[in-house]
Amino acid sequence: MDILKQFDGLIEEENIIAQLKKESLPLVMWGAGSLAVDVMDYLEKNGIHLSDIFVDEEYYSEGMSLNGCKVLSYSMLCEKYSQVNVILGCSNYEKMKALENEPIVRKVFYLFSIIYNVYEKTKLDFVSEHITVINKIYEMWEDDFSKEIFLAYFKTRISGNYKYVLDVYQHECNYFNNDVFKINRREVYLDVGAYNGDTIRLFLSENGGGYKWIYALEPDDFNRGELKQYIKDACLKNITVSEKGAWNKKDVLNFCSNLAPTSSIDDSNKEKDNIVHIDVDRLDSVFDYDEKITMLKVNYYEGIYETILGAEKILKEHKPKLAIVVGFDEEMVLKIPQIIHAINPAYRFWLRFNRGMIATLTLYGMAD
Repeated sequence: MDILKQFDGLIEEENIIAQLKKESLPLVMWGAGSLAVDVMDYLEKNGIHLSDIFVDEEYYSEGMSLNGCKVLSYSMLCEKYSQVNVILGCSNYEKMKALENEPIVRKVFYLFSIIYNVYEKTKLDFVSEHITVINKIYEMWEDDFSKEIFLAYFKTRISGNYKYVLDVYQHECNYFNNDVFKINRREVYLDVGAYNGDTIRLFLSENGGGYKWIYALEPDDFNRGELKQYIKDACLKNITVSEKGAWNKKDVLNFCSNLAPTSSIDDSNKEKDNIVHIDVDRLDSVFDYDEKITMLKVNYYEGIYETILGAEKILKEHKPKLAIVVGFDEEMVLKIPQIIHAINPAYRFWLRFNRGMIATLTLYGMAD
């Protein structure tokens, strides 16, 4: 296949700020979670002001607010406005079409990329410059659906148009419930970027609460505190938690903390109030593993490549099932399968969008 031809005639979205500045209707945001805060900040920095924020009736509770702004239910929104434009402030991009069909909604806008403040499109030159590698990675995917997803990801990153993702997105899946592999009640699960225990909760709900052991890394003090509180409140046993970050060697690195789910390694060398120093080490060395790891999940922005380099022994000897989020960065989509294959050629790879959003693009892997 001539992959470059796949990018001919892309329907490119105009810059979102330029679009919004042309509109005269009130602009309201759908969603009131952590991503909504990022959207609000981005809009404010670019001179776009929200008229209101709303959520679906099922998520509304009296007195809700976001950054000091009152949050409305959809019915309250309908009472206040006869017509509005909506910008998405959550990751449920697949529900965009449903919003477009609401009587008071004229247009629905979105930032094609939100998480970790990554808003810029990928230049087509990137594809041209990396075409040899892109062709190689394209052939590495185990099924045709992964190849379609691979192309859709780049089409959306280049054009900023979400139609390419939504055209291939089928249904919500997750690290533990997908069409690539099944988990069981005897897993030894390594959770890299454990946050407040959200994926451990998901893991337990998908396998009926059974497991042999869970190893969890979370270097953010606040997140790790919530994680440990969850473990205590749920009376969970056989869980080992580390405050270290995952890297390719033992070191001390800058870490951008107190950003809830988006805390991460920071190599910008810029002065920031929330920068702390954390100890990092190879995944091979962070824990004394009494059992072979059977399931490895990695989900954060900076340092995934280094994390994989530091997991050489685990990948060679333990051969766990893999769920690695790669959608934050187009280079990671290319680098991660290559380095895993170099470490252990027995691995096979699939791509899936866990949600209808490019940042949820996840590499799934299994070794024969």
